[in-house]
Amino acid sequence: MIDVDSSDPERMRNLLRKDGIGFVFIALHGEYGEDGQVQRLLGQEKMRYTGSSPSASARAMDKVCAKEVFQQHGIYTPRGRVCGDADDIGVYPEFPCVVKPSRSGSSIGVEIVEEPRGLRPAVERAAAIQKPVLIEEYVPGREVTVGILGNQALSVIEIIPRQRYYDYRAKYCDEATRFRHATDLEPERYREIQDIGLKAHRVLGCRGFSRVDVRLTNEKIPYVLEVNSIPGFTSHSLLPLSAKYSGIDFDELVVQILNQAGYGKETSQTKISAKKAQNTS
Repeated sequence: MIDVDSSDPERMRNLLRKDGIGFVFIALHGEYGEDGQVQRLLGQEKMRYTGSSPSASARAMDKVCAKEVFQQHGIYTPRGRVCGDADDIGVYPEFPCVVKPSRSGSSIGVEIVEEPRGLRPAVERAAAIQKPVLIEEYVPGREVTVGILGNQALSVIEIIPRQRYYDYRAKYCDEATRFRHATDLEPERYREIQDIGLKAHRVLGCRGFSRVDVRLTNEKIPYVLEVNSIPGFTSHSLLPLSAKYSGIDFDELVVQILNQAGYGKETSQTKISAKKAQNTS
């Protein structure tokens, strides 16, 4: 276990080299962990690692870039405007709206703004975390998510937070947040969410696994919010739950992620059995 306390390349190289590590299971969030930096370093060190390439990680982490890619490929996503700071807002026509830092994770800095007077303070708070800031239309409807594993879309999970949206507290602190397998969806709508999730994963170039967050509008149109290239593995986490409802337990999920890691063709030496993973977990 390496607790990453620095983004300095030489310190990271020393941490990795001292134990002769050659294969890395990445369990990082936010800047450096999800944005392609650590992936680039591991590639330079010729170390196999789980998850997406540096470029795909960077695209998924950058909400502005990801939105452009989704639009280019005909994927519905909320309309948005980019501003460097609060002085760039201009006149924003739609409320409520959503303000978010462009490259922050875990919903840090995300706010729903109900009226014009709240917009500037929200942008200032988001800009203090990460610039530029993205202002998006608020899409009412059900919040759902779908796990991606290899070339397969897993089960669709509905997120039911106590508050209005699934923020940092709801993700990591609030036991009142509920999750359920969205079996009440019409079969064609369920498959549509799976298909759009897998397409979003692919157009960003993601590899191995991810989790795609979707807002299903009142008109039952799925809008992709974002692709999480390194989704969480906590008690509140949704990729393991999505896998569970697809018949894949936690050990097998880890095994499949490991066996899809790295570059090129898998070899028998890199494959790990579910039994061995269970014995060493």
